Amino acid sequence: MKAQQNLPGAKAALVAFVLTVLLGAGATSAAALWQQSATATLAVSAAADWPAAAMSLHCTAGPGDSVTLTIQNIPAPTAVTIASRTSGGTYGSSVTVSPTSATIVVGATTYGIPESVGSTKNGKVDLRVSATYTGGTGTAELLGLQLTGNNTKLACQ
Repeated sequence: MKAQQNLPGAKAALVAFVLTVLLGAGATSAAALWQQSATATLAVSAAADWPAAAMSLHCTAGPGDSVTLTIQNIPAPTAVTIASRTSGGTYGSSVTVSPTSATIVVGATTYGIPESVGSTKNGKVDLRVSATYTGGTGTAELLGLQLTGNNTKLACQ
């Protein structure tokens, strides 16, 4: 402490500090630094069940001149419909798949395809499959299936 007393202005600085604290000068800014606060409201809600992955379709060749569509990422469907269109056109009426299954064989002359393509020969067809299952519904499209053989054969893209 002796060394600090010999510093010029040390006594004046100490007196100014003590007076500041005792008289409360600067108290507002000091208090503001310590009393800063903020409030936040957080609302949390959780669904009873997490949604399943989006329904998807897988296309494979056959049997014969048809394709096999497999509905994926949903539980076993209780109802399935298919609508078709010429690629880029407007979907026609939905046709019910019977019996209901996650695996559907689609031919060039089934599920409204002849009506949707009309007189267009050997073009591309889009399919929209909708499924109802326990707990929800799903829809997926399969675009660009190829018609060949004067619209008698259907192939995956």
